[in-house]
Amino acid sequence: MRPLLLALAVAAAAVGPAAEAADNAAIARVVRQAGLMGRWSGDCRRAVSPGNPWITVAVGKDGRVTTAENNGQYNSVYRLSAARILRNGDLATRSTWDGDGIEHEIVYRFRGGRQQVWSSVKVNGRKLVVDGVITGNGMPSRWWTRCGK
Repeated sequence: MRPLLLALAVAAAAVGPAAEAADNAAIARVVRQAGLMGRWSGDCRRAVSPGNPWITVAVGKDGRVTTAENNGQYNSVYRLSAARILRNGDLATRSTWDGDGIEHEIVYRFRGGRQQVWSSVKVNGRKLVVDGVITGNGMPSRWWTRCGK
């Protein structure tokens, strides 16, 4: 019995990182297919600033997809753990924000070559964006334009 448990533990350890890499690769494929990879801004002609932040969606050295928002003063990074394209073409993701370590479910809407956070809900149920409107101030969430390829 003991050799069997040892063999199962070794097999599980060997499968763990490979399974994670496969999941990361699948997430990257879905995010690419949806069209979210790349650099985004409200105005690509203007420099990064608090009034004109930029977002970069990319695969990191560790193979994980990240979305990093830079407003010239700080970077806000989300690390994706799941992604799927919805029937209407929106992209649903699950990610963890480096700022609070809490998972968020974020849906990105794509229209006319731009994208917008359509909904954002923390896994504790707190709604940050609903139907493209920021719950904290009632304003529409920003539309982002792809900058370059």
